[in-house]
Amino acid sequence: GSDGYFVELPFTDQYYSNHDDFSWLPGRIYSWTGQNNYSGSFWTKNSLLGKFYDRSLSSRILYTSTGIKLPNNIKYLEIISPDNTELSVSLLKKGSNVSNGDLLFVTDGINFDPFNVAPKSTSWKAETFGFRIMRDESGFAVTSGDLAWNKSNWLRTQDPRAYMPTFDPIGNRVGALIAAEGLDPASIKTTGVKNENYLFDRTAGGSGQRPSEDIPLFELFRQRPLSVGESQHLKINDRRPFSIGNSWGSENGSRYNRIFDEAFFSGLKKGDTGPDFKQGEALPNHRLRSVSEITGGTMPALSELVSNSNNTSEQLYIDGVFNINSTSSSAWAATLGSIQLPNWEIVNINDANGDVVASEPTRTVSLGHSLLRYPQSAQEVYHTGEKKKPDVDPPTEYFRVGAKDSESTVDPMPYAELGVQIAKRVSDRIKLFGPFVSIESFLSPVEDVAFAHPKDSGRYLSVVERAILDVPEINQQNGEEIWYHTSSFLSQADVMTALAPITTARGDTFTIRALGEATLDISGDKAATALCEARVQRIPNTVDPNDSLRTPDQDGYGRRFVLTSIQWIND
Repeated sequence: GSDGYFVELPFTDQYYSNHDDFSWLPGRIYSWTGQNNYSGSFWTKNSLLGKFYDRSLSSRILYTSTGIKLPNNIKYLEIISPDNTELSVSLLKKGSNVSNGDLLFVTDGINFDPFNVAPKSTSWKAETFGFRIMRDESGFAVTSGDLAWNKSNWLRTQDPRAYMPTFDPIGNRVGALIAAEGLDPASIKTTGVKNENYLFDRTAGGSGQRPSEDIPLFELFRQRPLSVGESQHLKINDRRPFSIGNSWGSENGSRYNRIFDEAFFSGLKKGDTGPDFKQGEALPNHRLRSVSEITGGTMPALSELVSNSNNTSEQLYIDGVFNINSTSSSAWAATLGSIQLPNWEIVNINDANGDVVASEPTRTVSLGHSLLRYPQSAQEVYHTGEKKKPDVDPPTEYFRVGAKDSESTVDPMPYAELGVQIAKRVSDRIKLFGPFVSIESFLSPVEDVAFAHPKDSGRYLSVVERAILDVPEINQQNGEEIWYHTSSFLSQADVMTALAPITTARGDTFTIRALGEATLDISGDKAATALCEARVQRIPNTVDPNDSLRTPDQDGYGRRFVLTSIQWIND
């Protein structure tokens, strides 16, 4: 049905000097208030229009007459609701019909207690009660205990983007929505909604223009993704955030991380006319090369790749692949350290008004060795901005930056030590259960006491997650632990965003050495010795051209091996 209270949420410029309310910067928080059809010229009598970029509830009055006139002998008025009040809150797509529109968000079964507003004189114009529902955001909900862990609870329970978020009526923090001031509507005595301790709190104009008020959580693609690891930002129904790439994507029978073994991004799409393979141009994912470069065969035309995307992997191989079963600390450190952004352009934001500096819209920073939570938009949020009240405002900087880098002055990333710890934990896991047979198994929890989660009883960590905790300074800022799951907290999915395009669970390149010696001469000495070293590459093609490229016959000859180089070793 269409019974209810409806507010239209416009997105119109309010003409602040810097047009901050129209900003494109990620993580910007906006507010609307409902109609005032009682007074004022902004609204018409039957308007549904809310007011954008406004938080003043005291002047928002939705007036509907009951048609009941009180007798003169009634001196006091009491408001009583003897039954529970059940609410449903929904957000409809723009242009939808209020009766049966396209739902973007809905939560049902929000029950508030019966209530009684104390009697007041009929000459009193206002009776205050309300139903306050807000997101569980740990900037205000947790004030004690292990703050870095407890304040990140809301990012472990339910994705904030959930289509049907759970309402947690008693404050156990198991849902996305809570009754911030309890379930008694009569307990609400004020129309104020401002609280500088809230994460999602932004003043319209004034100090609210600062970029430090922005709270980016997830990334929207700006361009075609090149790493499966970037999929960590996808929303998966009924799952906690960042499931792809982290160990909880493989818990309790879930197999979201198998995508790392079953798919890759070439950067191509149907209809592309470039690059020109035959002219030596590289794919957008430049680590992918044509198998013909090894076999000497005919270079495929681009049209072959984009028109037959399901079989693209049959014609490509990864140049410089890294085996996740490596127990070499130097190999892990070198691989992590190979990702560098020495001269990186970021948006130059004015701390005073949150706008881009028109005279110099970008500036250059050096990140050194880097791992990114936001590989396509970190340049927009890297600058944290100055706070108005540093000692009061919540640490919004944990949600900004979007990168861990070795040259940070606040929390430099010790990538070499991380490589050492990953290699150690890989070795520990191989000793327990043997080598990893897939990337999915590499990302999964290791069910052994050595990998038990120190803060989440009953859960286990993966190899990379355990290694990250083995280097505590990697997730500290000015000596304090960063809130878990924020963009400044390095996660396994962040590591995989960088490594997914080059990782494998098996070796396809082999080095073979052969030694030959001549028979002894008359003096008993060796007549001659020769030593050669050959490099052999396994390719997708099968030895038997009639064999299946996807699943070669186990009793057949399998895939081809190609000699890619040979050299004679003199010493």
